[in-house]
Amino acid sequence: MFEYFIKYIVALLMGLVLIGLLGEVLGSYLFIYSVLFLFVFALFPPKYFISSNSIIHGYYFIFFIIAPMYADIHSQDDFSTFKYKIAYGMIFLTHVTAVFGASVGEGVLKNLQNSGEGRDSLAGLRIKINILYALSTSAVFLIIFNSGGLSYWMEAPGDAFLNRAGSGLYVVASHFFTFILSALVGFYAYKKKSKLSLLIFVLWLLITSPVHGSKQLIAIFFLLAVLPWIRDLKFFQIKTIFYTVILLAIFALGLYFRNISWMTVDGFLPYALNYFTALRNLMILLEDFDPNFMQTFFLPFNKFLSPIGIKDLNIYYDMNHMLTDKYFPWAWEIRATEQWPVEADLYLNFYFIFGLPLIFVYTFIVGYIYGLARFRSNLGLWVVSFLMLLSITSHLRGSLYNHVDFYLYPMYFVIYLTLRKYRL
Repeated sequence: MFEYFIKYIVALLMGLVLIGLLGEVLGSYLFIYSVLFLFVFALFPPKYFISSNSIIHGYYFIFFIIAPMYADIHSQDDFSTFKYKIAYGMIFLTHVTAVFGASVGEGVLKNLQNSGEGRDSLAGLRIKINILYALSTSAVFLIIFNSGGLSYWMEAPGDAFLNRAGSGLYVVASHFFTFILSALVGFYAYKKKSKLSLLIFVLWLLITSPVHGSKQLIAIFFLLAVLPWIRDLKFFQIKTIFYTVILLAIFALGLYFRNISWMTVDGFLPYALNYFTALRNLMILLEDFDPNFMQTFFLPFNKFLSPIGIKDLNIYYDMNHMLTDKYFPWAWEIRATEQWPVEADLYLNFYFIFGLPLIFVYTFIVGYIYGLARFRSNLGLWVVSFLMLLSITSHLRGSLYNHVDFYLYPMYFVIYLTLRKYRL
């Protein structure tokens, strides 16, 4: 672990030199961060296609390098200003701390051999899968019929998805059953070498995707189904390109269905790039707010007021809700939220710098569970680790924790108990 600490210190020193001392000389802080990104990537390279570091690097590359370079919302930005120095300094510190924590977590068990817990038995698995199809599909229909009806969903799936109030219990049930369904279909298809089983699931996922709505959630369902094939896929491998293209297609499909009423082919690319608003929103925050302590940290606990009948629309459940309502009220009217990055969360609650240890702890835990999955190799651990890995971006582009974690983490534990007897 000492080697990771040395790399972390070296990266911090490089950041201090390029951003802190030479920033005015080098000019664009977007360019400086791009150089630092390559440096951090070289120090903490991801070994596998889906691992904590690959996802962290991917997030910071897309949101803070690609989007600022090409999105319309940044076309007039001057990246040499002092505010961008502060913003990219925060972004760099969070990025390098996150990959440092994940690397230490993954490395704890890296020298131990796979223990191969679980068993290969497929007895009764086909029946269980059919039951899960029925439960997942039923949950989807209950969401539809409790949020406008089938005709509404067919006419305006984007609006229907954003206005699902009253169907929350069915949404949670849909997630739970589909997580397990995805994993078991993939496990069955892998063990039985049944491409048809996997194809049927992909078709089902395409049909129900407007109801799932979230592009990230659809990607998670797909990745869980192909988990047995990609769990050992190296980052620098040709197949990685294939799966990356599929994930980009899922992202495009999600955008299209959510905006089907107006989106054209010509308008797709600019809109897609403008989707990544984390940097713009961080700049807004730095302009209008001073660093603070515990300003929004406890907002997720307001969610517990809903079950006892308090439905005050002015009560926010996290930082994203509060800031979206303040700056983008037209979005909050339909309960859509903007992307306020975790740097904003740390800025408002820990004067930023004092929140970095929490970033380390969070990514360490995620990395450790991923390393444990590689060591134990049972399906339950693999599924939970993948779910936590793929939710990293949700926390990096929002609060360090949010109200959905209150039911997601217990759900993950139940999923682990349900699937731990199967061995990959």
